[in-house]
Amino acid sequence: NIQKDCGEDNVCIPDLKIIYSRNLNEYSVGSDERLEISMEIINEGEDAYEANFFLDLPESINYIKTELREAVSEGLTYGTTPPVLCSPPTLRNEHVLKCDLGNPMAGNSKVSFRILLQPTVNFLEDVSSFEMSLAVNSSNPDSSETSADNHVQFSLPVRVKTDLRIRGLPVPNLVTYNKTSYEIEDEILDEADIGPEVTHIYQVENRGPSDIEE
Repeated sequence: NIQKDCGEDNVCIPDLKIIYSRNLNEYSVGSDERLEISMEIINEGEDAYEANFFLDLPESINYIKTELREAVSEGLTYGTTPPVLCSPPTLRNEHVLKCDLGNPMAGNSKVSFRILLQPTVNFLEDVSSFEMSLAVNSSNPDSSETSADNHVQFSLPVRVKTDLRIRGLPVPNLVTYNKTSYEIEDEILDEADIGPEVTHIYQVENRGPSDIEE
């Protein structure tokens, strides 16, 4: 017999919940910024069997790693912290990160971890935003009254960010012009006949992470 902590009715009904935050509100094209998603998965109900977390990633976001974090709660007491074992997203699993949260993920437990990701976008035409889907479930589902917080979606806008700077330099720096040295009646055959030559040199610099095509 499998021991179950499921109350008098011997039917386990978990109450899984996703709480998340992210370090970026938008991603700049061409930057090397990492996207960090801080996760908290909480079970405030009874034991959740074969509990799993899923993160559906766009193809242009590379998975780096998952780091466990210490579970800290304000005014709440949770029991055990379940282990987390994640399988990286691949083309075969359609770019879905899957994390096992324990079998079971005990009632009154919480796990905290951080997902590190690296977006790779070089041109805005490639993508205008990253759409991501986060979900948690178990083989014994939540009740319909508490299942709404088992799934979260968010969009990370992609922006072009540039920092254009222009500098100018005349050569020579100082020119002395004597009008009487150039008679209007004289035939003008060359630029030097109307005054000394001045060359302007301009430097245009883009210090932003995004390229400028034109």
